[in-house]
Amino acid sequence: MSELINNNWLQTIEGSLDIIEQNTRDTADGVGVNTINLGFQTSTLLTNGQTYDSGVLSLENRSQVQTSVLSDKNGTLVIDFIRDSGGTDILRTLTIPYVGGSGFEMFSSVAFTPFVRYRFTCDEAGQTDFYFDTKILNTSLSPQILDLTAFISPAMVATLGRNIIVGQDGNGTFSNVSVVETTNDDGTYHSLQVVNGARPSQLTGRTPVKIIMDGVTASALQYTVTAGKTLYITDILLTVDNSSASAGSMKLEDGIIAAQPVKTCFMIADPAGASSSLTTITHSFIEPLEFSTGVWFNEASGTLTVCGNIIGYEE
Repeated sequence: MSELINNNWLQTIEGSLDIIEQNTRDTADGVGVNTINLGFQTSTLLTNGQTYDSGVLSLENRSQVQTSVLSDKNGTLVIDFIRDSGGTDILRTLTIPYVGGSGFEMFSSVAFTPFVRYRFTCDEAGQTDFYFDTKILNTSLSPQILDLTAFISPAMVATLGRNIIVGQDGNGTFSNVSVVETTNDDGTYHSLQVVNGARPSQLTGRTPVKIIMDGVTASALQYTVTAGKTLYITDILLTVDNSSASAGSMKLEDGIIAAQPVKTCFMIADPAGASSSLTTITHSFIEPLEFSTGVWFNEASGTLTVCGNIIGYEE
Protein backbone atom coordinates (compact mmCIF):
# COMPACT_ATOMS: atom_id res chain seq x y z
CA MET A 1 0.00 0.00 0.00
CA SER A 2 2.81 2.41 0.87
CA GLU A 3 4.48 1.71 -2.49
CA LEU A 4 1.18 2.45 -4.34
CA ILE A 5 0.72 5.78 -2.55
CA ASN A 6 4.31 6.78 -3.36
CA ASN A 7 3.79 5.97 -7.06
CA ASN A 8 0.57 8.05 -7.18
CA TRP A 9 2.33 10.91 -5.44
CA LEU A 10 5.22 10.80 -7.93
CA GLN A 11 2.81 10.78 -10.87
CA THR A 12 1.00 13.82 -9.46
CA ILE A 13 4.28 15.72 -9.02
CA GLU A 14 5.42 14.83 -12.56
CA GLY A 15 2.07 15.98 -14.03
CA SER A 16 2.30 19.27 -12.17
CA LEU A 17 5.85 19.81 -13.43
CA ASP A 18 4.67 19.15 -17.02
CA ILE A 19 1.95 21.79 -16.66
CA ILE A 20 4.41 24.32 -15.21
CA GLU A 21 6.86 23.61 -18.03
CA GLN A 22 4.14 24.07 -20.68
CA ASN A 23 2.91 27.31 -19.12
CA THR A 24 6.47 28.61 -18.97
CA ARG A 25 7.00 27.75 -22.64
CA ASP A 26 3.69 29.39 -23.63
CA THR A 27 4.58 32.54 -21.71
CA ALA A 28 7.96 32.73 -23.41
CA ASP A 29 6.26 32.40 -26.80
CA GLY A 30 3.69 35.03 -25.94
CA VAL A 31 0.83 32.54 -25.97
CA GLY A 32 -1.90 33.11 -23.39
CA VAL A 33 -0.45 36.50 -22.43
CA ASN A 34 -1.87 39.64 -24.05
CA THR A 35 1.49 41.08 -25.03
CA ILE A 36 1.76 44.11 -27.30
CA ASN A 37 4.76 44.74 -29.54
CA LEU A 38 5.35 48.01 -31.36
CA GLY A 39 5.92 47.04 -34.98
CA PHE A 40 7.02 50.55 -35.93
CA GLN A 41 6.53 54.15 -34.93
CA THR A 42 7.37 57.39 -36.73
CA SER A 43 6.64 61.09 -36.52
CA THR A 44 9.11 62.19 -39.18
CA LEU A 45 7.41 64.72 -41.49
CA LEU A 46 6.90 63.81 -45.14
CA THR A 47 7.12 65.96 -48.25
CA ASN A 48 4.52 65.90 -51.01
CA GLY A 49 4.60 62.43 -52.62
CA GLN A 50 7.04 61.01 -50.06
CA THR A 51 6.23 57.60 -48.54
CA TYR A 52 7.02 56.12 -45.16
CA ASP A 53 7.57 52.35 -45.53
CA SER A 54 7.56 50.04 -42.51
CA GLY A 55 9.18 47.22 -44.44
CA VAL A 56 7.95 43.66 -44.00
CA LEU A 57 6.91 42.88 -40.41
CA SER A 58 6.37 39.42 -38.96
CA LEU A 59 2.94 38.44 -37.62
CA GLU A 60 3.89 34.84 -36.87
CA ASN A 61 2.28 33.64 -33.61
CA ARG A 62 0.29 36.90 -33.50
CA SER A 63 -3.44 37.44 -33.87
CA GLN A 64 -4.18 41.17 -34.20
CA VAL A 65 -2.67 44.36 -35.62
CA GLN A 66 -3.67 47.90 -34.70
CA THR A 67 -2.56 50.90 -36.76
CA SER A 68 -2.83 54.56 -35.75
CA VAL A 69 -2.32 57.55 -38.03
CA LEU A 70 -2.56 61.32 -37.76
CA SER A 71 -1.65 63.90 -40.38
CA ASP A 72 -2.53 67.52 -41.05
CA LYS A 73 -2.32 66.83 -44.80
CA ASN A 74 -4.10 64.37 -47.09
CA GLY A 75 -2.45 61.01 -47.51
CA THR A 76 -2.92 57.40 -48.56
CA LEU A 77 -2.39 54.39 -46.30
CA VAL A 78 -1.57 51.09 -48.01
CA ILE A 79 -1.49 47.81 -46.06
CA ASP A 80 -0.14 44.63 -47.69
CA PHE A 81 -0.77 41.26 -46.05
CA ILE A 82 2.00 38.96 -47.25
CA ARG A 83 2.74 35.23 -47.24
CA ASP A 84 6.57 35.35 -47.26
CA SER A 85 9.21 37.31 -45.39
CA GLY A 86 10.64 38.62 -48.66
CA GLY A 87 7.40 40.47 -49.39
CA THR A 88 6.96 39.00 -52.87
CA ASP A 89 3.67 37.12 -52.43
CA ILE A 90 1.04 39.73 -51.51
CA LEU A 91 -2.24 38.00 -50.64
CA ARG A 92 -4.33 40.99 -49.61
CA THR A 93 -4.07 44.78 -49.98
CA LEU A 94 -6.05 47.57 -48.32
CA THR A 95 -5.83 51.12 -49.69
CA ILE A 96 -7.26 53.67 -47.29
CA PRO A 97 -7.50 57.42 -48.04
CA TYR A 98 -6.74 59.75 -45.14
CA VAL A 99 -8.24 63.24 -45.07
CA GLY A 100 -5.78 65.76 -43.70
CA GLY A 101 -6.80 67.36 -40.43
CA SER A 102 -9.39 64.68 -39.62
CA GLY A 103 -7.51 63.82 -36.44
CA PHE A 104 -6.27 60.60 -34.87
CA GLU A 105 -7.63 57.52 -36.66
CA MET A 106 -7.24 53.85 -35.83
CA PHE A 107 -7.50 50.76 -38.04
CA SER A 108 -7.35 47.30 -36.49
CA SER A 109 -7.82 43.82 -37.89
CA VAL A 110 -6.90 40.20 -37.38
CA ALA A 111 -3.46 39.05 -38.57
CA PHE A 112 -4.58 37.62 -41.91
CA THR A 113 -1.14 36.45 -43.03
CA PRO A 114 2.28 35.65 -41.53
CA PHE A 115 3.74 39.00 -42.64
CA VAL A 116 2.52 42.56 -43.24
CA ARG A 117 3.83 45.84 -44.67
CA TYR A 118 2.59 49.41 -44.03
CA ARG A 119 3.07 52.50 -46.17
CA PHE A 120 1.80 56.06 -45.81
CA THR A 121 2.18 58.53 -48.68
CA CYS A 122 1.69 62.24 -48.08
CA ASP A 123 -0.41 63.67 -50.91
CA GLU A 124 0.12 67.36 -50.17
CA ALA A 125 2.98 69.75 -49.47
CA GLY A 126 3.53 71.45 -46.14
CA GLN A 127 2.96 68.65 -43.64
CA THR A 128 3.66 69.92 -40.10
CA ASP A 129 2.06 67.19 -37.98
CA PHE A 130 2.40 63.43 -38.53
CA TYR A 131 2.21 60.27 -36.46
CA PHE A 132 2.10 56.67 -37.71
CA ASP A 133 2.47 53.41 -35.79
CA THR A 134 1.34 49.80 -35.67
CA LYS A 135 0.99 47.61 -32.59
CA ILE A 136 1.09 43.82 -32.89
CA LEU A 137 -0.97 41.79 -30.40
CA ASN A 138 -1.10 38.09 -29.73
CA THR A 139 -4.76 38.17 -28.63
CA SER A 140 -7.45 38.83 -31.22
CA LEU A 141 -9.83 41.64 -30.38
CA SER A 142 -12.16 41.81 -33.39
CA PRO A 143 -12.14 41.05 -37.14
CA GLN A 144 -12.14 44.83 -37.82
CA ILE A 145 -12.01 47.85 -35.54
CA LEU A 146 -12.41 51.38 -36.98
CA ASP A 147 -13.19 54.89 -35.83
CA LEU A 148 -16.90 55.75 -36.14
CA THR A 149 -16.33 57.90 -39.25
CA ALA A 150 -13.34 56.04 -40.71
CA PHE A 151 -13.12 54.97 -44.35
CA ILE A 152 -14.55 51.50 -45.03
CA SER A 153 -12.89 49.44 -47.75
CA PRO A 154 -14.85 46.71 -49.58
CA ALA A 155 -11.92 44.40 -48.79
CA MET A 156 -12.42 44.73 -45.03
CA VAL A 157 -14.12 41.94 -43.11
CA ALA A 158 -16.90 42.08 -40.54
CA THR A 159 -18.50 39.87 -37.93
CA LEU A 160 -21.84 38.45 -39.03
CA GLY A 161 -24.44 38.43 -36.31
CA ARG A 162 -28.12 38.78 -35.54
CA ASN A 163 -28.69 41.87 -33.47
CA ILE A 164 -31.48 43.99 -32.04
CA ILE A 165 -31.14 47.74 -32.53
CA VAL A 166 -32.67 49.92 -29.84
CA GLY A 167 -33.64 53.50 -30.59
CA GLN A 168 -35.18 56.43 -28.76
CA ASP A 169 -38.51 57.72 -30.09
CA GLY A 170 -39.84 61.27 -30.05
CA ASN A 171 -41.23 60.82 -26.57
CA GLY A 172 -37.87 59.76 -25.16
CA THR A 173 -38.88 56.11 -24.82
CA PHE A 174 -36.41 53.41 -25.88
CA SER A 175 -37.75 50.54 -27.98
CA ASN A 176 -36.62 47.99 -30.54
CA VAL A 177 -36.22 49.32 -34.08
CA SER A 178 -38.46 47.73 -36.70
CA VAL A 179 -37.75 47.21 -40.42
CA VAL A 180 -41.39 47.81 -41.41
CA GLU A 181 -41.59 50.39 -44.20
CA THR A 182 -43.22 53.67 -43.27
CA THR A 183 -43.97 57.07 -44.74
CA ASN A 184 -42.78 60.49 -43.66
CA ASP A 185 -44.94 60.67 -40.54
CA ASP A 186 -44.74 59.91 -36.84
CA GLY A 187 -44.35 56.21 -37.63
CA THR A 188 -40.87 56.97 -38.89
CA TYR A 189 -39.61 56.71 -35.29
CA HIS A 190 -40.15 52.96 -35.42
CA SER A 191 -38.42 52.12 -38.69
CA LEU A 192 -34.94 52.11 -40.18
CA GLN A 193 -35.88 54.73 -42.79
CA VAL A 194 -34.12 58.03 -42.04
CA VAL A 195 -36.24 61.03 -43.00
CA ASN A 196 -34.39 64.18 -44.01
CA GLY A 197 -36.11 67.33 -42.81
CA ALA A 198 -34.80 69.38 -45.71
CA ARG A 199 -36.96 70.35 -48.69
CA PRO A 200 -36.45 68.18 -51.81
CA SER A 201 -34.36 70.89 -53.50
CA GLN A 202 -32.01 71.14 -50.50
CA LEU A 203 -30.72 67.58 -50.58
CA THR A 204 -27.08 66.96 -51.48
CA GLY A 205 -26.42 66.86 -55.22
CA ARG A 206 -29.48 68.90 -56.18
CA THR A 207 -29.60 72.46 -57.51
CA PRO A 208 -32.74 74.45 -56.56
CA VAL A 209 -34.67 75.96 -59.49
CA LYS A 210 -37.36 78.65 -59.31
CA ILE A 211 -39.02 79.69 -62.57
CA ILE A 212 -40.72 83.09 -62.21
CA MET A 213 -43.57 83.80 -64.61
CA ASP A 214 -44.17 87.55 -64.40
CA GLY A 215 -47.12 88.56 -66.54
CA VAL A 216 -46.52 85.99 -69.31
CA THR A 217 -49.14 86.53 -72.07
CA ALA A 218 -47.99 84.22 -74.88
CA SER A 219 -46.52 80.80 -75.49
CA ALA A 220 -42.76 80.92 -74.79
CA LEU A 221 -39.74 79.10 -73.35
CA GLN A 222 -39.60 79.60 -69.59
CA TYR A 223 -36.48 77.57 -68.65
CA THR A 224 -33.65 75.63 -70.33
CA VAL A 225 -32.47 72.52 -68.47
CA THR A 226 -28.72 72.32 -67.81
CA ALA A 227 -26.94 69.84 -70.09
CA GLY A 228 -26.61 66.42 -68.51
CA LYS A 229 -29.21 67.23 -65.84
CA THR A 230 -32.92 66.58 -65.37
CA LEU A 231 -35.31 69.19 -64.02
CA TYR A 232 -37.81 67.92 -61.47
CA ILE A 233 -40.84 70.18 -60.86
CA THR A 234 -42.19 69.72 -57.34
CA ASP A 235 -44.53 72.71 -56.90
CA ILE A 236 -46.60 75.03 -59.07
CA LEU A 237 -48.05 78.28 -57.68
CA LEU A 238 -49.69 80.34 -60.42
CA THR A 239 -52.41 82.93 -60.83
CA VAL A 240 -53.93 83.01 -64.33
CA ASP A 241 -56.16 85.79 -65.66
CA ASN A 242 -58.37 84.90 -68.65
CA SER A 243 -59.86 87.85 -70.53
CA SER A 244 -61.37 85.88 -73.40
CA ALA A 245 -65.08 85.19 -73.79
CA SER A 246 -64.70 81.47 -73.05
CA ALA A 247 -62.73 79.04 -70.90
CA GLY A 248 -59.01 78.76 -71.52
CA SER A 249 -56.29 76.17 -71.09
CA MET A 250 -52.54 76.08 -70.65
CA LYS A 251 -49.88 73.37 -70.91
CA LEU A 252 -46.32 72.83 -69.69
CA GLU A 253 -44.28 70.96 -72.29
CA ASP A 254 -40.83 69.34 -72.16
CA GLY A 255 -38.92 71.24 -74.81
CA ILE A 256 -37.34 74.51 -75.93
CA ILE A 257 -39.72 74.97 -78.86
CA ALA A 258 -43.47 74.57 -79.32
CA ALA A 259 -45.41 71.30 -79.78
CA GLN A 260 -43.32 69.14 -77.44
CA PRO A 261 -44.44 66.34 -75.05
CA VAL A 262 -47.01 67.65 -72.58
CA LYS A 263 -46.10 67.14 -68.92
CA THR A 264 -49.20 68.73 -67.39
CA CYS A 265 -52.12 70.96 -68.37
CA PHE A 266 -54.70 73.14 -66.63
CA MET A 267 -58.15 74.43 -67.51
CA ILE A 268 -58.72 78.15 -66.90
CA ALA A 269 -62.13 79.43 -65.82
CA ASP A 270 -64.63 81.03 -68.22
CA PRO A 271 -65.25 84.72 -67.40
CA ALA A 272 -69.01 84.00 -67.84
CA GLY A 273 -69.87 87.46 -69.13
CA ALA A 274 -67.37 89.34 -66.98
CA SER A 275 -64.33 91.11 -68.37
CA SER A 276 -62.02 88.36 -67.09
CA SER A 277 -61.72 85.44 -64.69
CA LEU A 278 -58.99 84.64 -62.22
CA THR A 279 -57.81 81.05 -61.66
CA THR A 280 -55.35 80.07 -58.91
CA ILE A 281 -53.21 76.96 -59.42
CA THR A 282 -51.39 75.55 -56.36
CA HIS A 283 -50.15 72.03 -56.56
CA SER A 284 -47.36 69.94 -55.00
CA PHE A 285 -46.43 66.76 -56.82
CA ILE A 286 -45.81 63.61 -54.80
CA GLU A 287 -43.96 62.32 -57.87
CA PRO A 288 -42.14 65.33 -59.44
CA LEU A 289 -42.62 66.18 -63.11
CA GLU A 290 -39.48 65.45 -65.16
CA PHE A 291 -38.18 67.81 -67.85
CA SER A 292 -35.13 66.80 -69.86
CA THR A 293 -34.61 69.82 -72.18
CA GLY A 294 -36.70 72.81 -71.15
CA VAL A 295 -40.01 74.13 -69.84
CA TRP A 296 -42.21 75.50 -72.61
CA PHE A 297 -45.39 77.39 -71.66
CA ASN A 298 -48.16 76.74 -74.17
CA GLU A 299 -51.15 79.10 -74.12
CA ALA A 300 -53.44 76.50 -75.68
CA SER A 301 -56.66 78.56 -75.59
CA GLY A 302 -58.03 81.74 -74.10
CA THR A 303 -56.36 85.10 -73.59
CA LEU A 304 -54.16 84.41 -70.58
CA THR A 305 -51.88 86.41 -68.32
CA VAL A 306 -49.82 84.19 -66.00
CA CYS A 307 -48.02 85.20 -62.81
CA GLY A 308 -46.32 83.02 -60.18
CA ASN A 309 -43.61 80.46 -59.54
CA ILE A 310 -42.72 76.98 -60.78
CA ILE A 311 -40.40 75.36 -58.22
CA GLY A 312 -38.15 72.32 -58.41
CA TYR A 313 -34.56 71.18 -58.68
CA GLU A 314 -32.01 69.88 -61.15
CA GLU A 315 -30.16 66.64 -60.55
